[in-house]
Amino acid sequence: MRQLNKEIVNILAVQGYQTTKQIAVAIDVSERTVRRHLAYMIKNRWIKLIVVPNPILCGFKAWSKIGIKVEPSRLVEVARILVEHPKVYFVAYSFGRFDIIIAVHFDTINKLINFVNIELTAIKGIANSEVLIFAFPRKYENFYWPNPNISNQYEQATDNKNYLPNNLDRNIIDVLGKEVLVPTSIIGSKLGVSNVIIREHIKRMLIGNVLTRQVVMNPKILENQVWATIGIVVNKRNAHEVIDIIMKSPQIYLATISLGRFNVIIAGHFQNIGLLNSFVTHELVSIDGVGSVETFIHDKPLKYYNIPLYDFEARN
Repeated sequence: MRQLNKEIVNILAVQGYQTTKQIAVAIDVSERTVRRHLAYMIKNRWIKLIVVPNPILCGFKAWSKIGIKVEPSRLVEVARILVEHPKVYFVAYSFGRFDIIIAVHFDTINKLINFVNIELTAIKGIANSEVLIFAFPRKYENFYWPNPNISNQYEQATDNKNYLPNNLDRNIIDVLGKEVLVPTSIIGSKLGVSNVIIREHIKRMLIGNVLTRQVVMNPKILENQVWATIGIVVNKRNAHEVIDIIMKSPQIYLATISLGRFNVIIAGHFQNIGLLNSFVTHELVSIDGVGSVETFIHDKPLKYYNIPLYDFEARN
């Protein structure tokens, strides 16, 4: 990989989606050069641009990660079924108590209950599962929700209550979830409206914090990168105060109050196992109120939204 491509990939891996101008300033080249390199990486499937919907504004009231224990002989089979399930937006093999960790969001608790008690139990090879419910999310990708005890802490990043997605917006998000670079004229043709209307709705959703752009990396480009979900038990301190400190770490893309064995669930991307170990054994344990920590390391994610990320045959 050429040095300039490496520099761009490293920026995107650590900071997520950046505009061409932001990248150009960071590595001191022209925007035209950045656009050319990004186009090359997209064409060669090194990276893919996607849109991530704001779960709260999109009405997902039942949001959780689920740890799954699988019969060893059926691991790949179960993983493939979960990746293909339209309601599962994240799938990863995991080390530790669970063999697979998935993430889902539904608009009602009843739908989550139905998924766990009926759909999951019907999959041959699943031995048991544990649901980690996100009771009060604080951060997800570029979305932030304020500490209820400190008003306006993230005023610039919180949801715009004056704009809620309508049916057309949801349909646009569905199309962009499959390919963010699809022309607005094609989206308009699919949905039966003009591309002018499509552009206006996309603009409103970006301004209104309904969706955000993100970059998904080909795992083969970042062989040493580690993804992890971390459960935290907080003692003798408000869990929101602990999350306020954790969210300052740029590696963390998810932080939420949780119900169940953990008070707090976080998830992050780390450039290597050493940085994950340093984060867990030094940064986390030094935070006042953190009682115990359990880390679930992902053996490369298999799916993130509509993007399959890994070769199943590698685990056969």
